[in-house]
Amino acid sequence: MKTTTTAMQQQQPIMRQVPPDGGWGWLVLCAAVTINVLVSGTVKSFGVLFLEFLRVYHTTPTEASWVTALCYFLYYFLGPLSSYLSIKYSYRTVTMIGGFFASSGLMLSFFANSVTYLYFSYGIMMGIGAGLCYPVTIYIVSEYFERRRGLATGLCISGSTIGTVVLSPLLQFLITKLGHRYTVLILGGLVATTMICALFYHPVERHMKLVPANDPENQQQRQQQQQQQQQQPQSPSKTASEKDTDGLSSRRSSVISNVESITADPRHDLRVSLMRKKLFKKQISQISSVSDEVGADGGGESPGEPPIFQWSILRNPLYLIILVSNSASVISNTNFMILLPAYGVSEGFSGDRSALLLSVVSLFDLIGRIGGASLSDLNLVPKHYYFVSGLGLSGIALALVAGSVGDYYKLAGLCGLFGLASGLYIGTTAVVLADMLGPENLTSSYGITLCVGGALQLVGPPVCTLAYERIGSFRPIFLALGLLLVLGAAFWTLLPLVRRNNAAGASKKSPVATA
Repeated sequence: MKTTTTAMQQQQPIMRQVPPDGGWGWLVLCAAVTINVLVSGTVKSFGVLFLEFLRVYHTTPTEASWVTALCYFLYYFLGPLSSYLSIKYSYRTVTMIGGFFASSGLMLSFFANSVTYLYFSYGIMMGIGAGLCYPVTIYIVSEYFERRRGLATGLCISGSTIGTVVLSPLLQFLITKLGHRYTVLILGGLVATTMICALFYHPVERHMKLVPANDPENQQQRQQQQQQQQQQPQSPSKTASEKDTDGLSSRRSSVISNVESITADPRHDLRVSLMRKKLFKKQISQISSVSDEVGADGGGESPGEPPIFQWSILRNPLYLIILVSNSASVISNTNFMILLPAYGVSEGFSGDRSALLLSVVSLFDLIGRIGGASLSDLNLVPKHYYFVSGLGLSGIALALVAGSVGDYYKLAGLCGLFGLASGLYIGTTAVVLADMLGPENLTSSYGITLCVGGALQLVGPPVCTLAYERIGSFRPIFLALGLLLVLGAAFWTLLPLVRRNNAAGASKKSPVATA
């Protein structure tokens, strides 16, 4: 037994595989950014088309709002399905399917003769395509970059805001020159290029590189893992068979630690690398088979793959605070972006200037996202401070928008403030989830948050447009949406109470408290 264990320990690899952190990864990043610019940018620029659909199809705002409600619902809600299909097939396949749905839906909208037709072509088909394409961009960029992962994922996520900045005035220009039919046709052709971008989505294993296993970064990760193991309770004794398989256990742990190291920086990761996870799972099964040969009693069970969602997190009061406040932001942010061009026109501004307001919001949103992520890295204050301050400030800005009567530059300034504050809390959402709930709960918490957001998107736009039809003005709606954001920020005042209760419960369970 000892000879076998010693021989296996001597066979420990001195090299390890790491993502390229460049090379082909830059092409993958460019493809991902392009997809987000075209697909996510199209979804978030719908406010420009919303005005034209109202005019052309002589429909009510409530009826037209179901188009964007269906699109946003699927855009958010299909995140888990995109993850599953990526595991079962590949990133390239899922993106090609999504690109086909999105481009086909836009091109079919050329033949629309009613808003009901658009429910299927734009709402459902475009929504399915966007819901499949967007999550994959985050997953594959996270795989290709490790040392530069923060920069890469930040650029990737910023593609949607860049798309809104560019596409909003472009759509307004095309509508003015060519009409809405040729506008959606040209847009469908642009979105079809996402299928070409998907060709760059090679499996990361084809571009992995070997580095010495004892490099400083790897040693630092091992020290962190050893500290975590020391903090875990140790069993009082070991059987003889357990001692004989210590070498196997260390190898199994090293494989698992490689999987964990992929998400060592949870601020920029939405989930563990799928392809590498499957590779390590194969290695674990091979180690288990060797364990069976060494001794039937000493192998232990190989760790199973955890489910994508841990629904038990819904019983965590900390997560409920985050979920409620994030839900307020989802309702307010999306509906404001949809109604903003219509509000500008109702205030007497031209369609071009009203569409430009979307670009102003998105440009400052981009600055807020990058700035928020950078500030959170400095650890000057607790990370949730950025989330709460951005949430409250955006609510105040949105409420003030309702009071900007006839002054375009004041309205544009408030839109910029709203975008900056929105980017601050949107860019730190995953940061707060990982910081307060732990990186092991990031996938579940973020996934459930997206699902809840998708459900709210399905009812939010129709409710807001119905209120507009009854009231006849956007100002009370914007005021209510702003107050909702402020209430979402105020909900965080419950955080000290929740932490005190958690601390009291932990002290009751500790051995010292019961002694």
